[in-house]
Amino acid sequence: MVIGAGFTGPDIACDCAKAAKNVFLSTRNGIWLAPRVSAMGLPFDLILNRLDLLKERWLPSWWTNKNWANLMESRVNHEACGIKSKYPYMNMLRTITVSDELPLKIYSGQVKTRPEIKKIAGNTVTYVDGREDFVDTVFIATGYTPYYSFINEEILPSELGEARLYKWMFPFQLQHPSTLSFVGILGPAVGGISPNAEMQARYVARVLSGKKKLPSKEKMQKTWTETREELLRSTGGKFIFRTNLFHYQEDLAQDLGLVPSFFKLLLTDPKLAYVYYFGPVVPYHYRLVGDHCWYKARERSLNIMDEALSGMH
Repeated sequence: MVIGAGFTGPDIACDCAKAAKNVFLSTRNGIWLAPRVSAMGLPFDLILNRLDLLKERWLPSWWTNKNWANLMESRVNHEACGIKSKYPYMNMLRTITVSDELPLKIYSGQVKTRPEIKKIAGNTVTYVDGREDFVDTVFIATGYTPYYSFINEEILPSELGEARLYKWMFPFQLQHPSTLSFVGILGPAVGGISPNAEMQARYVARVLSGKKKLPSKEKMQKTWTETREELLRSTGGKFIFRTNLFHYQEDLAQDLGLVPSFFKLLLTDPKLAYVYYFGPVVPYHYRLVGDHCWYKARERSLNIMDEALSGMH
């Protein structure tokens, strides 16, 4: 029995299926199962372009939810597999799991999906729908809640929803907010922490160097309140310490002057403009202009598809 279907749980379940007689995967709220290889025959992260992600931000949520649901369902029938998510794609409470192996294991019967667990008594697992299974081993892959015991609760509460952090980095309640910052504790709803952490580190470095001043305490409070309320609206009132990776990166980059002007790029370098908006979103994009831009960023941005696929042949 594997409890939890984020990233770790399905990997454990698939590995166990190679040896165990029965493998059960329990998920409380269901998941959105995204393929590593898209229907277009490319790695999934290479089909996400900046224009699509910007449309996701500004178009109605019902359109975005439907668009993503159609994309996910094109590869896996979530309801038939017993993993249909209780939350729409744009709700930060949803879980997105990236796996090509899991649907194959489910369809072949090597991994059997189950709903939320009601109780475990001895070797018998009872689910909320009344079904029961006999299991020898239970893996708990439900994640964890970070807690920083060495930091005063008034600065960083154990309930992160109450953490008063400007841009989710600077504790604006302090007399000197710029003297303390938190990099890497804000997790993206999908994807790795590293891109978030890199952009946060650049932001903090700019503040510490004196090249960027934090706004007044009142403005930071206002920004925090608006950001938090927007998140609560998207989840129906439940706070979760997550963010949309691209939107958060883009906001920080805009604030730091790292996003090229659309019209200037279109007029001066149309080839790069096309790749920038219709090609994969890559970290090189944030090294094209502004502080610490990189002379090879343009070349790497233009050739990213060839470089990404070069190891395949």
